[in-house]
Amino acid sequence: MTRNQLIVSTIRGFESLSLRHLIEGMLKKHPFISSTLILFVLLLVFSALLNLTQVQRISFLKEGVVGVIKIKGIILDPDPVVAQIRKMEQTHSVRGVIVRLDSPGGGVAASQEIYDALNELRKMKPVYTSMGAVAASGAYYIACASDRIFANPGTITGSIGVLLQWFNLEELGKKIGAEAITITSVPNKDLMSMFHGLENSQRVILQELVNDTHEQFIQAILKGREQLLEDQVRAVADGRVVVGNRAAAMGLVDELGSFSQVIWSLGKKLNLQEPIQTIEFDSTSFSLISLLGLAPLKEILPDPTGIRLSYLLQ
Repeated sequence: MTRNQLIVSTIRGFESLSLRHLIEGMLKKHPFISSTLILFVLLLVFSALLNLTQVQRISFLKEGVVGVIKIKGIILDPDPVVAQIRKMEQTHSVRGVIVRLDSPGGGVAASQEIYDALNELRKMKPVYTSMGAVAASGAYYIACASDRIFANPGTITGSIGVLLQWFNLEELGKKIGAEAITITSVPNKDLMSMFHGLENSQRVILQELVNDTHEQFIQAILKGREQLLEDQVRAVADGRVVVGNRAAAMGLVDELGSFSQVIWSLGKKLNLQEPIQTIEFDSTSFSLISLLGLAPLKEILPDPTGIRLSYLLQ
């Protein structure tokens, strides 16, 4: 061993010994706090390694891959999906994207944000939609931002319409002897209050709101499904639910096929070699809440206002 090697070895041994003594001392004095900090650091390192592994995997894909974005359940928060769309835009190896839908729809604004983000993605890469068991209302809205829509023969889709719902507790309050007192600056400030009914003039205001949002849905379909005439869209935009083979006959979807067939179809369009490789990006953010499994709570807890304007199958 040379002199320099001996010096380096001695320094490393000293550093390792000092660090070990420091950790041992902390564990003896503050065992709970020290153990929690060590666990937290290890989790951070583990998360970083997972992300690094995904980045490295993409970097070695020379032939190109098909990106997959899965949208499941009621659509309330668009941010995780939009984040995946942005990653697909920025990743050169991703040549095209498939949106896999298994959702009854959801919030109006959430559906619109995803729709807009997919339209931006379409300017750079082809986007196909694959419908699973159900892809209705807001999910169909999203599907219209793709180049081709595929459905299974038994997929439940359609439900082109708008819901505005809230609870009316006025009668319940009378039964239990409770009265809600509200002071407003203008007559219609509390027109959607759950503590009183609607006057005719207020019902007209809300109906106009729903009609306007329904018209936005129709215009989104006309923009995304250029092969359909306006009369054709308006004829089926009455909230009806249809299955995949019927939707294909109506022109609401382009082709019948399974998810694997959609992968093959897009891969063929992109001239990718078989077997066609696919990749998904993790949409979950690293946090103590997500590690404890509490993140999904926001998806099942009700809106505290009880009011939601929705493109939702019901």
